[in-house]
Amino acid sequence: MKSGNPSYSFVLAVTISWLFVTTAFAQEDSDRTSELERLKLAGKPVSVNDLNVEPIPDVDNAAWWFSQAEAGRKATESALGEDFNSDQDFSEKLVEKFEAINTAETFQKISKAISANAYVPLVELDSSNFDSINAKDRVEMRSFARLLYFRGAVEIAKGQPHEAAKTALQIIKLSRQPNHYLGLVGFLVRKAIQNMGASLLIEAMETGDTRTGVAEQITSRIIRAG
Repeated sequence: MKSGNPSYSFVLAVTISWLFVTTAFAQEDSDRTSELERLKLAGKPVSVNDLNVEPIPDVDNAAWWFSQAEAGRKATESALGEDFNSDQDFSEKLVEKFEAINTAETFQKISKAISANAYVPLVELDSSNFDSINAKDRVEMRSFARLLYFRGAVEIAKGQPHEAAKTALQIIKLSRQPNHYLGLVGFLVRKAIQNMGASLLIEAMETGDTRTGVAEQITSRIIRAG
């Protein structure tokens, strides 16, 4: 039905548009609220403050073990120098250089960190320090992964592919720690570390006799974990 009053038609059009926009925003806000509620029910953090969970014993906290291994990591990187980030074939000289460094205690602490049930930051996080602490953490995790990769490459060079496969699994487990690798950049770091472990595993499998099934068991675990 047409109206002969242009003003009436204009007011009617504006009213319908306003109702449409209001309904759309209300629906969007409702969806947003329900999504936040869903995340909360799943135990996921929805704010920086949510990352401050109840403290746990140091021996159960990956963050604490990594802090204990930090000095050894830095010392090993310093001793290796430019070779630390090298992708060259590992010569006998490079293997000897690595083995001359006292790394046993550092790797024990890294192993404890990787096996820990949770990663609980050692300081209380808030909007003023989150970015800097998270960025520092990502750099450290890449360095710990690289240190493990270096050990795996040494193990392959020494003719120990099974040991290298176990080291590869540690790297992959490091990439999958809970309560860790926050945000989009953290996700990308997680994937990069995961790929590092997979690359070492493939190299270990291609290097020597794997009939005892160590590498196959690791591959099976990776597939099951998705």
